[in-house]
Amino acid sequence: LSPRDFPVDGSGLTGARRQVSVTEEYRWLAGDRLTMIEEIGTQGYIYLFSHIAYQQIMVLDYADIFEQGKVLPYDSLLTAIRLLTGTAAAVIIDLHLNGRSLSSVLTQSSQSLFDASISALFRFLKRLAKDHSEGGGPAWGGRRPLPFQIRRQRAIDEDEDFSDPGDGSEGQPLMRPGRRRRHGGEREREEAMDFEEPSEVFDDEDRLLDTMVNAYFLIPFEQRVLHFKKYQGNSNVFFGGHHVEIRRDHVYEDAVKYLDLDGKTLKQPTRVSFIDHFGMHEAGIDGGGLFKDFMYLLFREICNPDRGLFKVIPQSGALYPNPAAPIVVDNAEQVYRFLGKMVGKTIFEGVLVDIPIAAFFLNRVLKKPLTLSSLRLLDSDLYEQLIRLKATENIEDHCLDFSVNDDTLGEMRTIELIPGGKDIVVTSKNVIEYVFHMANFKLNTQIKVASDAFRQGLSSVLGQRLTGIFSAQEFQVLLSGASAEIDVDDLYMNTMYGNGYSAESPTVQMFWEVVQSFTSEQREMLLRFVTSSPRPPLLGFKELRPPFCIHRVPDQDRLPTASTCMNLLKLPSYSSIEVMREKVLKAIENADGFGLS
Repeated sequence: LSPRDFPVDGSGLTGARRQVSVTEEYRWLAGDRLTMIEEIGTQGYIYLFSHIAYQQIMVLDYADIFEQGKVLPYDSLLTAIRLLTGTAAAVIIDLHLNGRSLSSVLTQSSQSLFDASISALFRFLKRLAKDHSEGGGPAWGGRRPLPFQIRRQRAIDEDEDFSDPGDGSEGQPLMRPGRRRRHGGEREREEAMDFEEPSEVFDDEDRLLDTMVNAYFLIPFEQRVLHFKKYQGNSNVFFGGHHVEIRRDHVYEDAVKYLDLDGKTLKQPTRVSFIDHFGMHEAGIDGGGLFKDFMYLLFREICNPDRGLFKVIPQSGALYPNPAAPIVVDNAEQVYRFLGKMVGKTIFEGVLVDIPIAAFFLNRVLKKPLTLSSLRLLDSDLYEQLIRLKATENIEDHCLDFSVNDDTLGEMRTIELIPGGKDIVVTSKNVIEYVFHMANFKLNTQIKVASDAFRQGLSSVLGQRLTGIFSAQEFQVLLSGASAEIDVDDLYMNTMYGNGYSAESPTVQMFWEVVQSFTSEQREMLLRFVTSSPRPPLLGFKELRPPFCIHRVPDQDRLPTASTCMNLLKLPSYSSIEVMREKVLKAIENADGFGLS
């Protein structure tokens, strides 16, 4: 099958009718879809494969899919992905050229076989891309690469090379601006263009947004970020907006009082002034630094596990909603909604906050599919038990049923995973269904109130469609910065100086020489010391708000200090590079707590 055999009008797709068999343990996944076999052709095969594979990987882990090949052997899986991503690219472009949007096809309530097959195809590719990245794919840890991003503009040749790049990269982006194609398949010279320029195939913003929302995995992350910022606009203006007074001993209460607003209003600049513990106004004019300080204090208070809204995953330190929060915390749903608004505002303002949010919770918020691998991030013991259970013989001997014992409130309750579940015995024939429902209970049902409220708050600021163009890991990068090597040259080019320092000052030059000699870990410690986050902004230090600044301090005997709310390093004028290195290292290695100096 070639993608060019799959035109949007469905013509020419008759194909021979063939017998399709589904093994009994997965027949419940297919359901009434098997009735489509009577009219099966190319579209039907794509629909049936995509639908069943989509459901199957939901109850398989990374090793099942990519190492043991339980969906398809790895090489065959690569072949299928090359075919299906090529088909997806051709469909997107043909839909746009024929005046249809991908969104309209994917949301049809009464779908034709063509529309249904397209919907199943994109669901499958989204889920597989997500599961691969969550399991340690090329973008997040470097396991075996999959060719999700492909080279395509208008048509896919049957002999096009979609081979595995072999170097752990994600392949080439689907829409590389400036690429053109002759009718005979011969490529013209490629002209360099900026990421911001949309492909000429997508000649309006609605079509480009439609593609990013529904096929985000085919477009490079950096390109999506640039368009995201373009759609959101910019609030980085000094005048206008609103001013809030925050008491340091009542941060949350004052935040709700002044900032529990609609999304449009929250996009206006917010200027903060603090009132200290004695009721006195603190000195300072907010140019962005006090707002960052306020966000740091607010998130620290709300996300503190002792408050009862969040719990911490011991292995990773990531936060996820406490299933008991709606019962044990007053107005928990309102707090989650407000927190979503504040996360949206920090992303809109370009302020980085180091909040490790569990990926499965973010996937739930972003309406991304969850798989069995997601459970590993929450409860690795339960995950391992379910994996072993799938391979266990004589499952009936374990006396399991479709219910779960829950002691969230200190009182044991039996909750049925499906209606009548406590009377349904888990057997070798329904164990896959049991694993699915158990994972669904832990990952979806228990945190539904929190994730729905958080999504409502976030979407009110950023919009649900725009947040949908990112995976959970990518959204974490937007919030906290990139997990990448710190580019010292980029930091140097985007640093400001104060109180007598300049880029040519001998002390400043010694400082940069010392930083160049630092290890990656030491550079991260320095960045955390000055900005409170060890991660650089995704698009470079030009995006850091406020800019990184080195301020001259005359006392040579003191250690460097920092005002993290202003991204300000207070650096004494040391006499030699040896003293500079000793003092800076001592400061960043022994930094503890948060304070103002």
